[in-house]
Amino acid sequence: MDGGSAGGAQAASNLANCNVSSVSAPADRVHWEIGGDRFSEKVINDPVHGTILIDDYLWKFIDTPQFQRLRYLKQLGSCYFVFPGTAHYNTICSETGYAGASHNRFEHSIGVSHLAQSMARRFYDRRNKLDIDVTEEDIGNVSVAGLLHDLGHGPFSHVFDGAFIPKARPGYIWTHEMASEKMFDYMLEEEIDGSKIDVNEVKAMIAGTVRRPSQRYLYEIVANKRNGIDVDKFDYIARDSMFVQFPVSFKSDREMLMASVVESEIVFKDTEAFNLHQLFMSRFNLFKQVYTHKVSKGIELMIVDAMLLADEHLRLSDSIDDMAKYLDVTDSVLEDISRTHRPDDEKWTKAQEILKRIKRRRIYKCVGSVNIPSAILKDRQTLKSKVETDSIMSFIAPEHEKSVQSKDDIYVHWLELGYGMQDLNPINLTKFYGKYNPKKAFSLTDQQISELTPPVFSEVTVRVYVKDPNPDAHYAVHLAFKAFWKSISKEYGLTYPCGNDWGVDCQPTPPGSDSTTTTPVRARAQPIQGSPGQDLPANYAQRNRRSGASLSRSSTEGTEDGEGLLARLATSPSPAPRPDAPHHVKRPRTE
Repeated sequence: MDGGSAGGAQAASNLANCNVSSVSAPADRVHWEIGGDRFSEKVINDPVHGTILIDDYLWKFIDTPQFQRLRYLKQLGSCYFVFPGTAHYNTICSETGYAGASHNRFEHSIGVSHLAQSMARRFYDRRNKLDIDVTEEDIGNVSVAGLLHDLGHGPFSHVFDGAFIPKARPGYIWTHEMASEKMFDYMLEEEIDGSKIDVNEVKAMIAGTVRRPSQRYLYEIVANKRNGIDVDKFDYIARDSMFVQFPVSFKSDREMLMASVVESEIVFKDTEAFNLHQLFMSRFNLFKQVYTHKVSKGIELMIVDAMLLADEHLRLSDSIDDMAKYLDVTDSVLEDISRTHRPDDEKWTKAQEILKRIKRRRIYKCVGSVNIPSAILKDRQTLKSKVETDSIMSFIAPEHEKSVQSKDDIYVHWLELGYGMQDLNPINLTKFYGKYNPKKAFSLTDQQISELTPPVFSEVTVRVYVKDPNPDAHYAVHLAFKAFWKSISKEYGLTYPCGNDWGVDCQPTPPGSDSTTTTPVRARAQPIQGSPGQDLPANYAQRNRRSGASLSRSSTEGTEDGEGLLARLATSPSPAPRPDAPHHVKRPRTE
Protein backbone atom coordinates (compact mmCIF):
# COMPACT_ATOMS: atom_id res chain seq x y z
CA MET A 1 0.00 0.00 0.00
CA ASP A 2 2.80 2.43 -0.93
CA GLY A 3 0.90 4.15 -3.73
CA GLY A 4 -0.27 7.76 -3.92
CA SER A 5 -2.53 9.43 -1.40
CA ALA A 6 -5.67 8.94 -3.51
CA GLY A 7 -5.03 5.22 -3.93
CA GLY A 8 -4.15 4.90 -0.25
CA ALA A 9 -7.34 6.64 0.81
CA GLN A 10 -9.42 4.39 -1.44
CA ALA A 11 -7.70 1.27 -0.07
CA ALA A 12 -8.25 2.48 3.49
CA SER A 13 -11.91 3.02 2.71
CA ASN A 14 -12.17 -0.49 1.30
CA LEU A 15 -10.51 -1.98 4.36
CA ALA A 16 -12.78 -0.07 6.72
CA ASN A 17 -15.78 -1.62 5.06
CA CYS A 18 -14.17 -5.05 4.85
CA ASN A 19 -14.54 -5.05 1.05
CA VAL A 20 -12.38 -6.82 -1.49
CA SER A 21 -11.10 -4.61 -4.31
CA SER A 22 -8.45 -4.60 -6.98
CA VAL A 23 -5.32 -2.66 -6.11
CA SER A 24 -2.02 -2.16 -7.84
CA ALA A 25 1.00 -3.92 -6.45
CA PRO A 26 3.68 -1.67 -4.90
CA ALA A 27 6.29 -0.58 -7.42
CA ASP A 28 9.10 -2.40 -5.65
CA ARG A 29 7.21 -5.68 -5.44
CA VAL A 30 7.89 -8.45 -7.92
CA HIS A 31 4.75 -9.50 -9.76
CA TRP A 32 3.75 -13.14 -9.67
CA GLU A 33 4.23 -14.40 -13.19
CA ILE A 34 2.97 -17.80 -14.32
CA GLY A 35 3.29 -18.87 -17.90
CA GLY A 36 4.28 -15.36 -18.94
CA ASP A 37 1.06 -13.85 -17.53
CA ARG A 38 1.10 -10.97 -15.05
CA PHE A 39 -1.66 -10.75 -12.48
CA SER A 40 -3.14 -7.86 -10.58
CA GLU A 41 -3.93 -8.28 -6.91
CA LYS A 42 -6.87 -7.92 -4.55
CA VAL A 43 -6.79 -6.98 -0.91
CA ILE A 44 -8.42 -8.64 2.09
CA ASN A 45 -8.49 -7.19 5.58
CA ASP A 46 -7.82 -10.22 7.77
CA PRO A 47 -8.35 -9.87 11.55
CA VAL A 48 -5.17 -11.85 12.26
CA HIS A 49 -2.67 -10.84 9.57
CA GLY A 50 -4.05 -7.46 8.59
CA THR A 51 -3.82 -6.56 4.91
CA ILE A 52 -3.46 -9.59 2.65
CA LEU A 53 -2.77 -9.27 -1.06
CA ILE A 54 -4.19 -12.07 -3.20
CA ASP A 55 -3.22 -12.53 -6.84
CA ASP A 56 -5.94 -13.00 -9.41
CA TYR A 57 -4.82 -16.54 -10.11
CA LEU A 58 -5.40 -17.53 -6.47
CA TRP A 59 -8.84 -15.92 -6.64
CA LYS A 60 -9.74 -18.34 -9.37
CA PHE A 61 -9.37 -21.11 -6.78
CA ILE A 62 -11.21 -19.15 -4.09
CA ASP A 63 -14.20 -18.47 -6.33
CA THR A 64 -15.12 -22.13 -6.75
CA PRO A 65 -17.81 -24.22 -5.02
CA GLN A 66 -15.11 -26.52 -3.66
CA PHE A 67 -13.36 -23.73 -1.78
CA GLN A 68 -16.48 -21.75 -0.86
CA ARG A 69 -17.67 -24.91 0.91
CA LEU A 70 -15.11 -24.13 3.62
CA ARG A 71 -17.27 -21.19 4.72
CA TYR A 72 -19.67 -23.74 6.21
CA LEU A 73 -17.11 -25.76 8.21
CA LYS A 74 -16.33 -24.37 11.65
CA GLN A 75 -12.64 -24.22 12.40
CA LEU A 76 -13.07 -25.43 15.98
CA GLY A 77 -15.85 -27.94 15.36
CA SER A 78 -17.84 -28.72 18.50
CA CYS A 79 -15.77 -26.21 20.54
CA TYR A 80 -18.07 -23.50 19.21
CA PHE A 81 -20.78 -24.80 21.56
CA VAL A 82 -18.48 -24.07 24.51
CA PHE A 83 -16.48 -21.08 23.24
CA PRO A 84 -18.92 -18.98 21.19
CA GLY A 85 -16.86 -15.85 21.85
CA THR A 86 -18.91 -13.63 19.55
CA ALA A 87 -19.66 -10.73 21.86
CA HIS A 88 -16.15 -9.25 22.02
CA TYR A 89 -15.38 -9.22 18.32
CA ASN A 90 -18.87 -8.28 17.23
CA THR A 91 -18.52 -5.21 19.42
CA ILE A 92 -15.12 -3.96 18.37
CA CYS A 93 -15.44 -4.92 14.69
CA SER A 94 -19.04 -3.93 14.01
CA GLU A 95 -17.88 -1.44 11.41
CA THR A 96 -15.81 -3.97 9.48
CA GLY A 97 -18.43 -6.70 9.45
CA TYR A 98 -16.49 -9.50 11.10
CA ALA A 99 -18.75 -12.41 11.97
CA GLY A 100 -17.26 -12.96 15.43
CA ALA A 101 -15.55 -16.01 16.86
CA SER A 102 -17.43 -18.49 14.70
CA HIS A 103 -14.46 -18.60 12.37
CA ASN A 104 -14.33 -21.17 9.63
CA ARG A 105 -11.88 -23.14 7.52
CA PHE A 106 -12.36 -20.54 4.78
CA GLU A 107 -10.46 -17.69 6.43
CA HIS A 108 -7.89 -20.05 7.98
CA SER A 109 -7.01 -21.38 4.53
CA ILE A 110 -6.56 -17.86 3.16
CA GLY A 111 -4.32 -17.03 6.13
CA VAL A 112 -2.16 -20.13 5.56
CA SER A 113 -1.82 -19.26 1.87
CA HIS A 114 -0.72 -15.74 2.80
CA LEU A 115 1.94 -16.98 5.22
CA ALA A 116 3.13 -19.67 2.80
CA GLN A 117 3.51 -17.15 0.00
CA SER A 118 5.28 -14.70 2.34
CA MET A 119 7.84 -17.29 3.46
CA ALA A 120 8.43 -18.58 -0.08
CA ARG A 121 8.76 -14.99 -1.31
CA ARG A 122 11.35 -14.26 1.37
CA PHE A 123 13.39 -17.27 0.29
CA TYR A 124 13.06 -16.15 -3.33
CA ASP A 125 14.27 -12.63 -2.58
CA ARG A 126 17.33 -14.06 -0.77
CA ARG A 127 17.94 -16.95 -3.15
CA ASN A 128 21.43 -15.77 -4.16
CA LYS A 129 22.54 -15.25 -0.56
CA LEU A 130 21.09 -18.59 0.51
CA ASP A 131 22.39 -20.33 -2.62
CA ILE A 132 19.05 -21.98 -3.40
CA ASP A 133 17.13 -22.51 -6.62
CA VAL A 134 13.59 -21.22 -6.06
CA THR A 135 11.41 -19.74 -8.80
CA GLU A 136 8.20 -17.75 -9.15
CA GLU A 137 6.48 -20.99 -10.15
CA ASP A 138 7.54 -22.50 -6.81
CA ILE A 139 5.98 -19.54 -5.00
CA GLY A 140 2.75 -20.13 -6.92
CA ASN A 141 2.72 -23.83 -6.06
CA VAL A 142 3.32 -23.14 -2.35
CA SER A 143 0.59 -20.48 -2.29
CA VAL A 144 -1.96 -22.82 -3.85
CA ALA A 145 -0.94 -25.63 -1.48
CA GLY A 146 -1.52 -23.37 1.52
CA LEU A 147 -4.87 -22.30 0.15
CA LEU A 148 -6.15 -25.83 -0.51
CA HIS A 149 -4.55 -27.81 2.32
CA ASP A 150 -7.86 -28.14 4.26
CA LEU A 151 -10.11 -28.62 1.24
CA GLY A 152 -11.13 -32.13 2.36
CA HIS A 153 -12.40 -31.44 5.86
CA GLY A 154 -15.84 -32.77 6.73
CA PRO A 155 -18.56 -31.54 9.12
CA PHE A 156 -17.15 -30.04 12.31
CA SER A 157 -13.62 -30.49 10.97
CA HIS A 158 -11.71 -33.28 12.75
CA VAL A 159 -14.90 -34.75 14.20
CA PHE A 160 -15.75 -36.22 10.81
CA ASP A 161 -12.47 -37.89 9.85
CA GLY A 162 -11.22 -38.53 13.39
CA ALA A 163 -14.37 -39.91 15.04
CA PHE A 164 -17.26 -40.47 12.63
CA ILE A 165 -15.61 -42.29 9.69
CA PRO A 166 -13.70 -44.81 11.90
CA LYS A 167 -17.05 -45.86 13.44
CA ALA A 168 -19.13 -45.67 10.27
CA ARG A 169 -16.57 -47.57 8.17
CA PRO A 170 -14.33 -49.58 10.55
CA GLY A 171 -10.95 -50.47 9.07
CA TYR A 172 -11.30 -48.00 6.20
CA ILE A 173 -8.26 -45.72 6.00
CA TRP A 174 -9.32 -42.17 5.20
CA THR A 175 -8.04 -38.75 6.28
CA HIS A 176 -8.99 -35.21 5.42
CA GLU A 177 -5.60 -34.83 3.68
CA MET A 178 -6.59 -37.64 1.30
CA ALA A 179 -9.95 -35.93 0.75
CA SER A 180 -8.17 -32.63 0.04
CA GLU A 181 -6.29 -34.27 -2.79
CA LYS A 182 -9.48 -35.79 -4.24
CA MET A 183 -11.39 -32.51 -3.91
CA PHE A 184 -8.50 -30.73 -5.62
CA ASP A 185 -8.79 -33.15 -8.54
CA TYR A 186 -12.53 -32.53 -8.66
CA MET A 187 -11.91 -28.78 -8.70
CA LEU A 188 -9.49 -29.11 -11.62
CA GLU A 189 -11.99 -31.22 -13.54
CA GLU A 190 -14.93 -28.87 -13.04
CA GLU A 191 -13.64 -25.35 -12.44
CA ILE A 192 -9.95 -24.58 -12.88
CA ASP A 193 -7.34 -24.82 -15.61
CA GLY A 194 -4.43 -26.34 -13.72
CA SER A 195 -1.93 -26.06 -16.55
CA LYS A 196 -0.26 -23.04 -14.95
CA ILE A 197 0.76 -24.90 -11.79
CA ASP A 198 2.46 -28.23 -11.11
CA VAL A 199 -0.45 -30.24 -9.71
CA ASN A 200 1.75 -33.04 -8.37
CA GLU A 201 3.97 -30.51 -6.61
CA VAL A 202 0.97 -28.87 -4.96
CA LYS A 203 -0.30 -32.26 -3.73
CA ALA A 204 3.13 -33.13 -2.35
CA MET A 205 3.34 -29.79 -0.53
CA ILE A 206 -0.09 -30.35 1.03
CA ALA A 207 0.95 -33.82 2.22
CA GLY A 208 4.48 -32.78 3.23
CA THR A 209 5.96 -35.42 0.93
CA VAL A 210 9.39 -34.46 -0.38
CA ARG A 211 9.63 -34.99 -4.14
CA ARG A 212 12.87 -33.05 -4.68
CA PRO A 213 15.38 -33.49 -1.82
CA SER A 214 17.43 -30.53 -3.05
CA GLN A 215 14.38 -28.33 -2.37
CA ARG A 216 13.14 -29.96 0.82
CA TYR A 217 12.43 -26.52 2.29
CA LEU A 218 9.54 -26.00 -0.16
CA TYR A 219 7.74 -29.06 1.26
CA GLU A 220 8.28 -27.89 4.85
CA ILE A 221 6.45 -24.58 4.50
CA VAL A 222 2.83 -25.79 4.60
CA ALA A 223 3.17 -29.24 6.23
CA ASN A 224 6.51 -29.85 7.94
CA LYS A 225 6.69 -33.57 8.71
CA ARG A 226 10.21 -33.26 10.10
CA ASN A 227 9.44 -31.18 13.20
CA GLY A 228 5.94 -29.76 12.81
CA ILE A 229 7.01 -26.10 12.48
CA ASP A 230 4.96 -24.81 9.54
CA VAL A 231 2.70 -21.92 8.56
CA ASP A 232 -0.44 -23.99 9.09
CA LYS A 233 0.41 -24.11 12.79
CA PHE A 234 1.40 -20.44 12.79
CA ASP A 235 -2.03 -19.43 11.54
CA TYR A 236 -4.34 -21.66 13.54
CA ILE A 237 -2.59 -20.93 16.84
CA ALA A 238 -2.86 -17.17 16.26
CA ARG A 239 -6.40 -17.31 14.85
CA ASP A 240 -7.93 -19.74 17.34
CA SER A 241 -6.37 -18.05 20.37
CA MET A 242 -7.62 -14.66 19.17
CA PHE A 243 -11.20 -15.73 18.63
CA VAL A 244 -11.62 -17.73 21.84
CA GLN A 245 -9.74 -15.03 23.77
CA PHE A 246 -7.16 -17.53 24.99
CA PRO A 247 -3.80 -15.76 25.39
CA VAL A 248 -0.70 -17.49 24.04
CA SER A 249 2.89 -16.33 24.31
CA PHE A 250 4.04 -17.40 20.85
CA LYS A 251 4.23 -14.88 18.01
CA SER A 252 4.99 -16.08 14.49
CA ASP A 253 6.17 -12.75 13.07
CA ARG A 254 9.76 -13.21 14.23
CA GLU A 255 9.92 -16.81 13.02
CA MET A 256 8.84 -15.71 9.55
CA LEU A 257 11.72 -13.20 9.52
CA MET A 258 14.30 -15.47 11.16
CA ALA A 259 13.62 -18.51 8.95
CA SER A 260 16.44 -19.43 6.58
CA VAL A 261 17.60 -22.37 4.47
CA VAL A 262 20.70 -24.43 5.20
CA GLU A 263 21.40 -27.79 3.56
CA SER A 264 17.96 -27.69 1.88
CA GLU A 265 16.12 -27.53 5.22
CA ILE A 266 14.31 -24.67 6.93
CA VAL A 267 16.34 -23.51 9.92
CA PHE A 268 15.89 -20.75 12.48
CA LYS A 269 18.20 -18.41 14.33
CA ASP A 270 19.48 -19.91 17.58
CA THR A 271 18.06 -17.02 19.61
CA GLU A 272 14.56 -18.18 18.60
CA ALA A 273 14.84 -21.62 20.19
CA PHE A 274 12.81 -20.73 23.26
CA ASN A 275 10.17 -18.94 21.17
CA LEU A 276 9.77 -22.11 19.11
CA HIS A 277 9.43 -24.06 22.33
CA GLN A 278 6.62 -21.65 23.21
CA LEU A 279 4.99 -22.51 19.88
CA PHE A 280 4.54 -26.12 20.96
CA MET A 281 3.64 -25.14 24.50
CA SER A 282 0.94 -22.82 23.12
CA ARG A 283 -0.32 -25.61 20.91
CA PHE A 284 -0.46 -27.97 23.90
CA ASN A 285 -2.33 -25.38 25.98
CA LEU A 286 -4.92 -24.90 23.24
CA PHE A 287 -5.43 -28.65 22.91
CA LYS A 288 -5.59 -29.13 26.66
CA GLN A 289 -7.96 -26.29 27.52
CA VAL A 290 -9.89 -25.54 24.32
CA TYR A 291 -9.86 -28.22 21.62
CA THR A 292 -10.36 -31.13 24.04
CA HIS A 293 -12.48 -29.36 26.65
CA LYS A 294 -14.49 -32.03 28.43
CA VAL A 295 -17.85 -30.45 27.53
CA SER A 296 -17.00 -29.93 23.85
CA LYS A 297 -15.83 -33.54 23.72
CA GLY A 298 -19.14 -34.62 25.20
CA ILE A 299 -20.94 -32.66 22.49
CA GLU A 300 -18.62 -34.17 19.88
CA LEU A 301 -19.65 -37.66 21.01
CA MET A 302 -23.29 -36.64 20.65
CA ILE A 303 -22.76 -35.25 17.15
CA VAL A 304 -21.06 -38.48 16.09
CA ASP A 305 -23.89 -40.58 17.54
CA ALA A 306 -26.48 -38.46 15.74
CA MET A 307 -24.68 -38.74 12.40
CA LEU A 308 -24.26 -42.49 12.80
CA LEU A 309 -27.98 -42.91 13.45
CA ALA A 310 -28.86 -40.75 10.44
CA ASP A 311 -26.25 -42.24 8.12
CA GLU A 312 -28.66 -44.80 6.68
CA HIS A 313 -30.64 -42.00 5.05
CA LEU A 314 -28.00 -39.27 4.57
CA ARG A 315 -25.25 -41.64 3.37
CA LEU A 316 -22.59 -39.42 4.91
CA SER A 317 -20.04 -42.23 5.11
CA ASP A 318 -20.47 -43.02 1.41
CA SER A 319 -20.06 -39.39 0.33
CA ILE A 320 -16.29 -39.54 0.79
CA ASP A 321 -16.13 -41.79 -2.30
CA ASP A 322 -17.84 -39.20 -4.51
CA MET A 323 -16.63 -35.59 -4.31
CA ALA A 324 -19.77 -34.33 -6.07
CA LYS A 325 -21.79 -35.61 -3.09
CA TYR A 326 -19.14 -34.70 -0.51
CA LEU A 327 -19.35 -31.11 -1.76
CA ASP A 328 -22.70 -30.73 0.02
CA VAL A 329 -21.60 -32.37 3.29
CA THR A 330 -21.01 -29.49 5.73
CA ASP A 331 -21.92 -28.47 9.28
CA SER A 332 -25.49 -28.00 8.04
CA VAL A 333 -25.97 -31.77 8.38
CA LEU A 334 -27.25 -31.23 11.94
CA GLU A 335 -29.95 -28.89 10.70
CA ASP A 336 -30.84 -31.38 7.99
CA ILE A 337 -31.42 -33.99 10.67
CA SER A 338 -33.43 -31.63 12.88
CA ARG A 339 -35.69 -30.32 10.11
CA THR A 340 -36.53 -33.61 8.39
CA HIS A 341 -39.34 -35.58 10.04
CA ARG A 342 -39.31 -39.38 9.83
CA PRO A 343 -41.70 -40.44 12.63
CA ASP A 344 -41.62 -44.09 11.56
CA ASP A 345 -37.84 -44.34 11.65
CA GLU A 346 -36.58 -45.15 15.15
CA LYS A 347 -32.93 -44.35 14.44
CA TRP A 348 -33.79 -40.99 12.88
CA THR A 349 -35.98 -40.11 15.86
CA LYS A 350 -33.13 -40.97 18.25
CA ALA A 351 -30.77 -38.76 16.24
CA GLN A 352 -33.21 -35.86 16.56
CA GLU A 353 -33.51 -36.46 20.30
CA ILE A 354 -29.74 -36.26 20.67
CA LEU A 355 -29.65 -32.92 18.86
CA LYS A 356 -32.49 -31.64 21.06
CA ARG A 357 -30.41 -32.59 24.09
CA ILE A 358 -27.52 -30.48 22.78
CA LYS A 359 -29.81 -27.48 22.43
CA ARG A 360 -31.15 -28.03 25.95
CA ARG A 361 -27.62 -28.50 27.32
CA ARG A 362 -28.19 -32.05 28.48
CA ILE A 363 -24.72 -33.09 27.39
CA TYR A 364 -23.06 -36.48 27.79
CA LYS A 365 -21.55 -36.15 31.26
CA CYS A 366 -17.86 -36.52 32.02
CA VAL A 367 -17.91 -38.36 35.37
CA GLY A 368 -14.22 -39.15 35.73
CA SER A 369 -10.85 -38.23 34.33
CA VAL A 370 -7.37 -39.42 35.20
CA ASN A 371 -3.92 -38.66 33.80
CA ILE A 372 -2.07 -41.92 33.19
CA PRO A 373 1.43 -41.88 34.74
CA SER A 374 4.11 -42.20 32.08
CA ALA A 375 5.69 -45.05 34.05
CA ILE A 376 2.84 -47.42 33.17
CA LEU A 377 2.40 -46.30 29.56
CA LYS A 378 5.15 -48.51 28.21
CA ASP A 379 2.66 -51.31 27.70
CA ARG A 380 -0.10 -49.05 26.41
CA GLN A 381 -2.10 -51.69 24.56
CA THR A 382 -2.36 -53.93 27.62
CA LEU A 383 -3.51 -50.98 29.71
CA LYS A 384 -6.11 -50.05 27.09
CA SER A 385 -7.49 -53.57 27.18
CA LYS A 386 -7.99 -53.22 30.94
CA VAL A 387 -9.50 -49.72 30.93
CA GLU A 388 -12.74 -50.46 29.10
CA THR A 389 -16.48 -50.34 29.71
CA ASP A 390 -16.98 -53.88 31.05
CA SER A 391 -14.22 -53.42 33.63
CA ILE A 392 -15.79 -50.23 34.96
CA MET A 393 -19.27 -51.80 34.98
CA SER A 394 -17.98 -54.60 37.21
CA PHE A 395 -17.24 -52.04 39.95
CA ILE A 396 -20.74 -50.57 40.09
CA ALA A 397 -22.06 -51.04 43.63
CA PRO A 398 -25.15 -53.30 44.03
CA GLU A 399 -27.23 -50.41 45.35
CA HIS A 400 -26.49 -48.45 42.14
CA GLU A 401 -27.00 -51.21 39.57
CA LYS A 402 -30.51 -50.06 38.67
CA SER A 403 -29.21 -46.58 37.87
CA VAL A 404 -27.10 -47.77 34.90
CA GLN A 405 -29.33 -49.22 32.19
CA SER A 406 -26.66 -50.53 29.83
CA LYS A 407 -22.93 -50.58 29.30
CA ASP A 408 -23.61 -48.77 26.01
CA ASP A 409 -24.38 -45.70 28.14
CA ILE A 410 -20.73 -45.58 29.20
CA TYR A 411 -18.01 -44.27 26.88
CA VAL A 412 -14.29 -44.52 27.67
CA HIS A 413 -12.35 -41.83 25.82
CA TRP A 414 -8.55 -41.97 25.48
CA LEU A 415 -6.98 -38.58 24.94
CA GLU A 416 -3.35 -38.27 23.86
CA LEU A 417 -1.87 -34.77 23.95
CA GLY A 418 1.62 -33.40 23.58
CA TYR A 419 3.93 -31.39 21.38
CA GLY A 420 2.76 -33.14 18.22
CA MET A 421 5.66 -35.56 17.80
CA GLN A 422 4.51 -38.26 20.24
CA ASP A 423 7.19 -38.70 22.93
CA LEU A 424 9.80 -36.60 21.13
CA ASN A 425 10.72 -32.97 21.66
CA PRO A 426 10.25 -31.31 18.25
CA ILE A 427 12.93 -28.73 19.05
CA ASN A 428 15.47 -31.57 19.06
CA LEU A 429 14.45 -32.21 15.44
CA THR A 430 14.97 -28.57 14.48
CA LYS A 431 18.18 -27.07 13.10
CA PHE A 432 19.47 -23.59 13.97
CA TYR A 433 22.02 -21.14 12.64
CA GLY A 434 24.17 -18.59 14.46
CA LYS A 435 24.79 -14.91 13.93
CA TYR A 436 28.38 -15.26 12.78
CA ASN A 437 28.03 -18.38 10.64
CA PRO A 438 24.52 -18.36 9.12
CA LYS A 439 25.36 -21.10 6.61
CA LYS A 440 26.12 -23.76 9.21
CA ALA A 441 23.22 -25.62 10.82
CA PHE A 442 23.39 -27.20 14.27
CA SER A 443 21.11 -28.65 16.94
CA LEU A 444 20.52 -27.50 20.52
CA THR A 445 20.08 -29.60 23.62
CA ASP A 446 17.21 -29.11 26.03
CA GLN A 447 19.58 -27.61 28.60
CA GLN A 448 20.86 -25.07 26.07
CA ILE A 449 17.29 -23.90 25.48
CA SER A 450 16.15 -23.86 29.10
CA GLU A 451 16.81 -25.80 32.27
CA LEU A 452 13.03 -25.86 32.72
CA THR A 453 12.40 -27.86 29.55
CA PRO A 454 9.92 -30.62 30.49
CA PRO A 455 11.26 -34.18 30.74
CA VAL A 456 8.27 -35.63 28.83
CA PHE A 457 6.46 -34.28 25.79
CA SER A 458 3.19 -36.17 25.75
CA GLU A 459 0.50 -37.24 28.16
CA VAL A 460 -2.43 -39.62 28.09
CA THR A 461 -5.73 -38.91 29.82
CA VAL A 462 -8.64 -41.29 30.22
CA ARG A 463 -12.11 -39.78 30.50
CA VAL A 464 -15.34 -41.60 31.23
CA TYR A 465 -18.59 -40.22 29.85
CA VAL A 466 -22.15 -41.26 30.65
CA LYS A 467 -24.78 -40.80 27.95
CA ASP A 468 -27.79 -41.20 30.25
CA PRO A 469 -28.86 -37.75 31.54
CA ASN A 470 -29.97 -39.26 34.87
CA PRO A 471 -27.81 -37.86 37.72
CA ASP A 472 -28.10 -41.20 39.53
CA ALA A 473 -26.30 -42.87 36.63
CA HIS A 474 -23.61 -40.19 36.73
CA TYR A 475 -22.98 -40.79 40.40
CA ALA A 476 -22.97 -44.58 40.07
CA VAL A 477 -20.44 -44.62 37.23
CA HIS A 478 -18.30 -42.01 38.94
CA LEU A 479 -17.96 -44.19 42.05
CA ALA A 480 -17.35 -47.26 39.90
CA PHE A 481 -14.57 -45.55 37.94
CA LYS A 482 -13.02 -44.31 41.15
CA ALA A 483 -13.00 -47.82 42.63
CA PHE A 484 -11.77 -49.27 39.36
CA TRP A 485 -8.82 -46.90 39.20
CA LYS A 486 -7.92 -47.72 42.79
CA SER A 487 -7.56 -51.35 41.73
CA ILE A 488 -5.43 -50.35 38.73
CA SER A 489 -3.26 -48.20 41.00
CA LYS A 490 -2.62 -51.15 43.33
CA GLU A 491 -1.90 -53.47 40.41
CA TYR A 492 0.77 -51.11 39.01
CA GLY A 493 2.10 -50.05 42.40
CA LEU A 494 0.96 -46.43 42.17
CA THR A 495 1.00 -44.62 45.49
CA TYR A 496 -0.76 -41.33 44.81
CA PRO A 497 -4.18 -40.95 46.52
CA CYS A 498 -7.44 -41.80 44.85
CA GLY A 499 -9.59 -39.01 46.30
CA ASN A 500 -10.07 -35.38 45.41
CA ASP A 501 -6.49 -35.25 44.11
CA TRP A 502 -6.51 -38.47 42.11
CA GLY A 503 -7.11 -36.67 38.83
CA VAL A 504 -10.92 -36.50 38.72
CA ASP A 505 -11.79 -33.13 37.28
CA CYS A 506 -15.56 -33.38 37.47
CA GLN A 507 -17.65 -34.49 40.44
CA PRO A 508 -21.23 -35.51 39.62
CA THR A 509 -24.07 -34.66 41.93
CA PRO A 510 -25.15 -37.45 44.34
CA PRO A 511 -28.67 -38.86 43.89
CA GLY A 512 -31.41 -36.66 45.21
CA SER A 513 -29.43 -33.45 44.78
CA ASP A 514 -29.94 -30.64 42.29
CA SER A 515 -27.99 -31.66 39.17
CA THR A 516 -27.67 -28.05 38.02
CA THR A 517 -25.32 -27.20 40.90
CA THR A 518 -22.57 -29.62 39.96
CA THR A 519 -19.19 -28.12 40.81
CA PRO A 520 -15.73 -29.25 39.73
CA VAL A 521 -13.82 -30.90 42.55
CA ARG A 522 -10.80 -28.66 42.20
CA ALA A 523 -12.93 -25.53 42.31
CA ARG A 524 -14.84 -26.55 45.43
CA ALA A 525 -14.08 -24.40 48.49
CA GLN A 526 -12.11 -26.02 51.30
CA PRO A 527 -13.29 -25.79 54.95
CA ILE A 528 -12.00 -22.71 56.74
CA GLN A 529 -10.09 -22.99 59.99
CA GLY A 530 -12.38 -22.56 62.95
CA SER A 531 -15.64 -23.07 61.08
CA PRO A 532 -18.11 -24.87 63.40
CA GLY A 533 -18.54 -28.53 62.73
CA GLN A 534 -15.87 -28.75 60.01
CA ASP A 535 -12.48 -30.44 59.96
CA LEU A 536 -9.39 -28.89 58.49
CA PRO A 537 -8.25 -30.16 55.09
CA ALA A 538 -5.54 -32.81 55.29
CA ASN A 539 -2.99 -30.55 53.56
CA TYR A 540 -3.93 -27.39 55.44
CA ALA A 541 -0.86 -27.38 57.69
CA GLN A 542 1.48 -28.01 54.77
CA ARG A 543 -0.10 -25.19 52.76
CA ASN A 544 0.27 -22.75 55.64
CA ARG A 545 3.86 -23.73 56.32
CA ARG A 546 4.67 -22.86 52.71
CA SER A 547 3.13 -19.42 53.09
CA GLY A 548 4.99 -18.71 56.30
CA ALA A 549 1.88 -18.88 58.46
CA SER A 550 1.63 -20.91 61.64
CA LEU A 551 -1.25 -23.25 62.29
CA SER A 552 -0.87 -23.07 66.07
CA ARG A 553 0.90 -21.08 68.70
CA SER A 554 4.02 -22.39 70.43
CA SER A 555 3.65 -25.54 72.47
CA THR A 556 4.44 -23.64 75.72
CA GLU A 557 1.40 -21.40 75.20
CA GLY A 558 -0.94 -24.20 74.19
CA THR A 559 -2.87 -24.57 70.98
CA GLU A 560 -5.34 -21.99 69.75
CA ASP A 561 -8.38 -22.87 67.69
CA GLY A 562 -10.03 -20.68 65.07
CA GLU A 563 -12.48 -19.04 67.43
CA GLY A 564 -9.69 -18.15 69.87
CA LEU A 565 -7.63 -16.63 67.07
CA LEU A 566 -10.55 -14.49 65.91
CA ALA A 567 -11.24 -13.34 69.47
CA ARG A 568 -7.58 -12.37 70.01
CA LEU A 569 -7.47 -10.39 66.78
CA ALA A 570 -10.69 -8.58 67.70
CA THR A 571 -9.25 -7.38 71.05
CA SER A 572 -5.79 -6.49 69.73
CA PRO A 573 -5.01 -2.74 69.75
CA SER A 574 -4.94 -0.96 66.44
CA PRO A 575 -1.48 -0.31 65.02
CA ALA A 576 -0.08 3.18 65.42
CA PRO A 577 -0.34 5.30 62.26
CA ARG A 578 2.75 5.78 60.19
CA PRO A 579 4.01 9.34 60.38
CA ASP A 580 4.56 9.39 56.63
CA ALA A 581 1.15 7.90 55.75
CA PRO A 582 -0.51 9.80 52.89
CA HIS A 583 -3.47 12.01 53.76
CA HIS A 584 -5.95 9.83 51.88
CA VAL A 585 -5.23 6.80 54.09
CA LYS A 586 -7.83 6.49 56.83
CA ARG A 587 -5.97 6.66 60.12
CA PRO A 588 -7.01 4.46 63.05
CA ARG A 589 -9.38 6.17 65.39
CA THR A 590 -7.89 6.97 68.82
CA GLU A 591 -9.86 7.65 71.97
